[in-house]
Amino acid sequence: MPFGAIFGALFFGLFGLWLVFATVETPVGSLVAPRLFLSAVSLSLGLALLLRRRWARWAGIAFAATLAVLMLRVAMSGSGVAPFLFFFGALIQAGLLLFPGTGAVRTPQPAPAPSVGRVLGWGCVICTLGFAASLTFLELPANAPMILEAKGGAQTARAVADRIYWSDFATGLGRATDERRPVLAYFTANWCGYCKKMDRTTWKSPAVIERLADIVAVRIDVDETKSRNGQAGVDVAARYGVQGTPTLAVLDHDGQVLSRTSGFLDDRQLLEWLDRSVGRPSTQELPDTIQASSP
Repeated sequence: MPFGAIFGALFFGLFGLWLVFATVETPVGSLVAPRLFLSAVSLSLGLALLLRRRWARWAGIAFAATLAVLMLRVAMSGSGVAPFLFFFGALIQAGLLLFPGTGAVRTPQPAPAPSVGRVLGWGCVICTLGFAASLTFLELPANAPMILEAKGGAQTARAVADRIYWSDFATGLGRATDERRPVLAYFTANWCGYCKKMDRTTWKSPAVIERLADIVAVRIDVDETKSRNGQAGVDVAARYGVQGTPTLAVLDHDGQVLSRTSGFLDDRQLLEWLDRSVGRPSTQELPDTIQASSP
């Protein structure tokens, strides 16, 4: 059997099991379904390569290339060593299957029953469609953790508390109304340099994460035209008169603005502004408005 197929069977099998472990150990609600679908695709491909199904070579190349892109995105968000390992493994796997000397799959003698290959092939197709549908139709938080991201060991117990889970505007406002809690609305954009800086620093501060446990956090892309639960980001931004990013606003549970600020805030500045905005005492003063600019 070519080495590419052997490596692929091990790699895809290991990745599929890793996703199963991530699903069992990390409670992320609606992210369970896409993880399980993706795990099923990976395990089916591994088994098909082990059985030397020819279609598995080309499907494996496409899957490995896609996986490399996804894992690089997860790895760059600072999610541990495993994403980097799977990123490099996916690159190696795609190369091995692409090169005929190591990737060409020859049917063994005697060949397994044709029905086995068909079952695995259709299983990959159905699970791929299920994966896409689960991401499209399930109501996921606006910046839900990447479905490939997993935590293990001592980190698992902190999986729900080590980051901010953003809602879309409509979902967050509904929660705030039901729970009678204030809303922190974060208006951002993909091109915004200071927004990216806040994503890397302010929003990862343990003190900020703890502080937002009592506040419903919503994230609004000011350029987004796609409706999320009936509300498009561009329309929400226009409603609140957002002129630049990042812009932050504290809203009451009816969506009325209680306080507003613009521009980059570090964790200390954000906490002081939040304390004043929701009525908690603060020992230091901070201007309510900081002019936004590009770094």
